[in-house]
Amino acid sequence: MIVLDTNTLAYYFINGPLTLQTRRALAADRAWRVPPRWRTEFRAVLVRRARLGLADLVEAERVYRRALTILEPSEEEPDFRLVMKLAVQFGIESYDAEFLALAWTHGTKVVTADTAFADRVPDVWITRILPR
Repeated sequence: MIVLDTNTLAYYFINGPLTLQTRRALAADRAWRVPPRWRTEFRAVLVRRARLGLADLVEAERVYRRALTILEPSEEEPDFRLVMKLAVQFGIESYDAEFLALAWTHGTKVVTADTAFADRVPDVWITRILPR
């Protein structure tokens, strides 16, 4: 089991230069967990792409629906106290702490391309999509 953050989900579901690399990295473990907030963050990514003219609304909805179909069964609400503890302990935002709390709870790692987040958390809890 692995926890996927929103950056990883975007690289996985939205075709781009890191899609193949991300899909290869995730192929070995298809038991994924995500906090429900992935939906809001993922929609924000899709809105940003639409505003930049990189996708139209039909394409954005198609990508979102595909991701939702795959990820909805993997959603899990992280423990509030653990999210707070980890956010304070590692100096990370609460939304990043939600992903970390799921990894912590399940004794696994967060797969991320977010270097700022990854740099604040011990490597034992992080798998980086992008090298340092």
